[in-house]
Amino acid sequence: MRWLTHSLAIPVLIAASMLVIVIFTRLPQLDLNLAKLYFVDGEFVLRSSPLIQGLRMAFWNLSLLMVIVAVIAVSLAHHFDGPQRLLPTREWNVILWGFLLGPGILVNVLLKGFSQRARPRDVLSFGGDRFYTPIGQLSGQCDFDCSFVSGEVSGTTMFCLACIILIQHHQNRLSPRWQYSLYAILGVIFAYVFVHRILTGGHFVSDAVLAALFTALVAALVARYWPQVRNFPPRA
Repeated sequence: MRWLTHSLAIPVLIAASMLVIVIFTRLPQLDLNLAKLYFVDGEFVLRSSPLIQGLRMAFWNLSLLMVIVAVIAVSLAHHFDGPQRLLPTREWNVILWGFLLGPGILVNVLLKGFSQRARPRDVLSFGGDRFYTPIGQLSGQCDFDCSFVSGEVSGTTMFCLACIILIQHHQNRLSPRWQYSLYAILGVIFAYVFVHRILTGGHFVSDAVLAALFTALVAALVARYWPQVRNFPPRA
């Protein structure tokens, strides 16, 4: 969790988010033009298949599993010392509230609920019946579960951050080779979900990029400002 609590983490993530927003608002057709690059012969290049959908659901379930584990760990921290041996109670709270505030409230309740942006596969340019909407504009093209921003990229980002917290806490028990291998696996998982949501027409590029940045920013804020708490011994 060291980089999340670094003094530069929050300013850098805010600056990166603002830069992306400025680029895509100053170039309102950029998302649409990028989507046209991977829309070939009347369909998006990453076609749906049992394997692709299976991997998608597996990675989605990993995020849900991490939330469940965090809820259990926080709930049992005062009764058993098992969760505290795996990770201090404060870190479990950072993971849990990172999920609840990031992918949960910010992304799926606020942004996806009110952005009104239709998904790429639903807009006229790609065979749908909705108008394309640049980010930052409310056009009424989507009523529920809208394109801005990507919920799955957000959830996967928080899952990867949670795993990084776990890896860093146990780095003295893991050889450098194991650490690099685990980081590489997390990179593959994140890249797969990120690319999948774009190349299947589920989201525009800005939806995926900002989902990752917003989620990381929420996690950094929680990690920085969540109060320090001592680990309680289990109750007799």
